[in-house]
Amino acid sequence: MALASGIVAIALARRRAQMAMGLSGAIAAVGAVTLLALAVGVKWGVRGIGDPSKGSTVLVRQASRITFDVTVGDLRSQCWLLIVVGALIAVIVTAVTRRNSRQPDLNLQGE
Repeated sequence: MALASGIVAIALARRRAQMAMGLSGAIAAVGAVTLLALAVGVKWGVRGIGDPSKGSTVLVRQASRITFDVTVGDLRSQCWLLIVVGALIAVIVTAVTRRNSRQPDLNLQGE
């Protein structure tokens, strides 16, 4: 749904290159913010588990860290994918925009 919304937004925009750059920046930003939130959340979540005065705390923390790493691993991969795709789209749009701006206007109808 989000992909379809982005395609429709670019198709309806008057300045498609600017819209594509904005959306690609947003895609990369969402990936980076989510990756950061995952890192902070797992660190705080594991640190907050267990009572340090009891001996089982280390074991519980190790088990929870392993569980978090397995569950959050796919989310991390998806975040990196969003960052790379957003950056790649920005590079492609920039290259296409620069190439099109260098080409002379061949519309000679008014002359």
